[in-house]
Amino acid sequence: MRKNIVFLTLLLMGIPSFANKPVKVKSLLKDVRMSLKHNRDQEKQEKVLLENLSREDLQAKEKADMLFACAQLNQSINDQENLKLYLKQKYDTVRFFSSILKINDYLLRCDSLEQTISKKPKHRKHGQYMIAAYRSNLLNGGKWFLQQGKPAEAYPYFSMYLRHPREAMFSNNPDFSSDTQLSKVSYWATLAGYNANQPESVLRHIDYAIASVDSTLRPSLMEYKANSQRAMGKVSDMLGTLRSGVRFYPTHDYFYLHLMEHFLSTDSLEEGILLSDSLAKHVGDRSIYAFGKSQMYFAAKRWDDCILASNHAIQLDSTFADAYYNKSVSYLNQAKAFNATIGDKITSARLRRDRVRLSNLYQMARTPMERFRELRPLEMGRWGKPLYDIYLNLNLEKEFSEIESLLNAK
Repeated sequence: MRKNIVFLTLLLMGIPSFANKPVKVKSLLKDVRMSLKHNRDQEKQEKVLLENLSREDLQAKEKADMLFACAQLNQSINDQENLKLYLKQKYDTVRFFSSILKINDYLLRCDSLEQTISKKPKHRKHGQYMIAAYRSNLLNGGKWFLQQGKPAEAYPYFSMYLRHPREAMFSNNPDFSSDTQLSKVSYWATLAGYNANQPESVLRHIDYAIASVDSTLRPSLMEYKANSQRAMGKVSDMLGTLRSGVRFYPTHDYFYLHLMEHFLSTDSLEEGILLSDSLAKHVGDRSIYAFGKSQMYFAAKRWDDCILASNHAIQLDSTFADAYYNKSVSYLNQAKAFNATIGDKITSARLRRDRVRLSNLYQMARTPMERFRELRPLEMGRWGKPLYDIYLNLNLEKEFSEIESLLNAK
């Protein structure tokens, strides 16, 4: 009876029961050895180890041993699935490949931890052997997930492969640092990250990919880089990439178009005009450069210059629809501005001359807008109202009625 009272008193005083004492690492690792021996419960034992890794009472050496044990458990899992594959039995492909990725992750974490306590990490040699043995299947795993349309799942495999040469674990291993597949894998990692909409993942490997892939692929990779920088809000970096792109790949129009878009949005119109002139001079006279100038002049409300630049673009490409649009709207804006200056004296000779000039401006706007409609028949939202105004002011009853019907039907 007295013993029971003492025990209850200890509990009330806050002294913990022996039943709550953390499991010793030796006991945990003994359970792992039993699991490996009988080839079962690997995932269960892995979970127990991971739950205990966060314990503050563990030493770095103990945590390293536990991480190495996690790698061994996944090696056992991989062996299970590999045996099924060899025997042509149904096997779990995801389990097969994910165990390889986990082996790499646990071994690198183990080695990193051991470096903090010893110049000669205990598990390094064995870990090097294990990683080398599974390295080719690390790539196969990434490619398999890509084929399954799962770029987000594919990326970690390629990224892990690229990580190896940078690790102290392999600093003296020429097979890793001089691996000829690194450039190819960096390209796959970049594509996987981009298709998974993970801009940070794209930027992690893209510079190496750009420097090492075939020159025909570089413009597209530079495009991915700029898009990823924009997605992450790195505007200054994005502009640097666009400027490099337009310098090295001037006919890959993505860079030029996005720079012009930036100039428009920031009202840096003179920069856009200068860039267009520079490219036309050094690369060649192209309709896209003339149209780019047209856009800058349009934004600056320099209607005469916009018309000249639009005419130049049309001269170089008679199907450049937006050049016709800019030209027509420039004439319309001139007509509206001029109409505001006309007086009310119907009998004056000046008024008659002004009316003729106004009619001519609407007439000059008509042809390019009709051509735009012909080239972009589905874009009534752009050509409908302008043609309505043109036909109204030119007193073209038949054409006006048709446009009015279309707009009303909408």
